[in-house]
Amino acid sequence: LVPVVFAAALVGEREVRLAAGQQMVLLAEGGRSALLWVDAVEDVVAYAPAAPPAGATPADLVLAWSGAERPLAVLDVPRVLSIAR
Repeated sequence: LVPVVFAAALVGEREVRLAAGQQMVLLAEGGRSALLWVDAVEDVVAYAPAAPPAGATPADLVLAWSGAERPLAVLDVPRVLSIAR
């Protein structure tokens, strides 16, 4: 069995609605694993360190930012796995 973490709940949604087109991403680190349920996965991109975008507020689950043109949050996987326990 693998725990499931809902991305919408992690960002403060009070209710999560499941849809057939949603996807799951396997997170793993140090022998622990969980599935992250997301609305969609658009692409997998290489990490390119970047400054946070203007107006971004610090979040417990954001480890860093990546991508100069369109900064994306890099998820703190060990932190999410600790929540999934």
